[in-house]
Amino acid sequence: MNWSFRTKLTVTNILVLTVVMTATTGALSFMLEQQLLSNIDQELQSRVNLLGAPGQPGGGRGLGGPGGQGGPRGPLNQQPQQGGPRTEAATMQTAQFQPNRPEAQSLDDLDEATRELLQIRAPRFLWKDDDPLRQRPIQNQLWNRSLAEKAILSGNTWYFYSESAQHKLRVISAPIIRNGEILGSAQIAQELDELEKVRASLWRVIGIVLPLGIVFAAFVGLVQTRRALKPISDVTSAAQKLSRQEWSEPLEVHGNDELAQLADSFNTMNENLHRSFDERDAANQNLQEALERQKRFTADASHELRTPLSRIKVLTSGALSQSGHSEEDREVLELIDQSSDGMTRLIEQLLTLARGDSGTTLSKEPCDLVEIVQSAIQSAGLNGSSRLTFSQSEPVTATVNPESLRLAIRNLLENAARYSGEDAPITVSIKENANSVTISVADAGPGIPAEHLPRITERFYRGDASRSSATGGTGLGLSIVEQAAIAHGGSLSIESEVGKGTLARLMISKRDVIH
Repeated sequence: MNWSFRTKLTVTNILVLTVVMTATTGALSFMLEQQLLSNIDQELQSRVNLLGAPGQPGGGRGLGGPGGQGGPRGPLNQQPQQGGPRTEAATMQTAQFQPNRPEAQSLDDLDEATRELLQIRAPRFLWKDDDPLRQRPIQNQLWNRSLAEKAILSGNTWYFYSESAQHKLRVISAPIIRNGEILGSAQIAQELDELEKVRASLWRVIGIVLPLGIVFAAFVGLVQTRRALKPISDVTSAAQKLSRQEWSEPLEVHGNDELAQLADSFNTMNENLHRSFDERDAANQNLQEALERQKRFTADASHELRTPLSRIKVLTSGALSQSGHSEEDREVLELIDQSSDGMTRLIEQLLTLARGDSGTTLSKEPCDLVEIVQSAIQSAGLNGSSRLTFSQSEPVTATVNPESLRLAIRNLLENAARYSGEDAPITVSIKENANSVTISVADAGPGIPAEHLPRITERFYRGDASRSSATGGTGLGLSIVEQAAIAHGGSLSIESEVGKGTLARLMISKRDVIH
């Protein structure tokens, strides 16, 4: 699940708040319950102490350990520790209820609930077998005979839980001591009805207040989170506009906290970027104007040079056709004639690039690409060459400018022939697929170093200037090929590896292909 940072922060705050509130209410509930239980234990201890008052069983010393106080209290629900070894062989006997006594007869006049409470709260005794008070009447049996015996044996006071037919009980089991001698033990119970009512009421309140508190706190947290993260949201929106070069107004800065510092830093960055982009645009504008002037100069110079070069070509060709020249003069005339051919070709290439730069739309017509490739092979001087392989026979028709495409293919073929050995094979192929038509020219030449490939189509770029000069290259051939590919909605890609040759792919996009 891809949650936003705001959602994650809000959910985290709600979860933490829920845990804290639940733990707090649980702790308060536990503490309140323990306090109420402690009060019940104190009341039970007070009732036990009353049993030890003069005129009660146990004499004036009271109940409990030495000095009239009970031994160590056990924690809630904890089983009492084992007492010390019994030092006398005394048997324990519980005082029995005698129904023919007046106290018992009076219970029949009470309702069942009251009679049960009296029976629960009445002390229950366990006497040593030889104690004269062991015949004292009692209404019920002991709540826990084992703990009654342990109270006699150890002299300690024990607290434990028990149950009657209708009630949960808290019971104290304490020794009865007279003149420093333990005569027996007493167990007194207290019903926990009020504690259960308080506990149920408390959890009802918690069950209502806690969810409402969590919902309210979540709402407040959501509002506060949204308010706290608003500066970050503003920075994000401004950054998105900045990525689209849509310059926004400076962000509002309130206070001096971290978010305010972030907004201030963003405003500074925004201003610097705006200024940098303005400077870049101005520099690009100046560069574009310079390039336009350069292109116009190149086009104008090319046009102006065509006429004198044509005259030179006519004169040298005419002179070479005449006899009577010395060998030295003929060599000079041939050199001038070859140079004029090279200059004428360079000017034609410059004019071709100038026409492309001017944005002139090429006129296109349906043509057979196989015929265009064959014409380019012938113009490159490779027709009938044993080193060339082109086996395409079925026509591939596309809407193209035949002259532009023929010149591009011829440049690829001339490059392959120029930079590979005289006997190195050259392979030409045409491949049509669902999206494009690709004309490939592969050679087995020395290849192009990888560092030159990214710039290989730049105008006048020569990876090896001395090698290019020796082979007569101008550095414009691949620029013309790339321009023709773009004009036909395609692209030019060059793959090469040193020692393994070069593969050039001229792709024409599908929209120019007729099926």
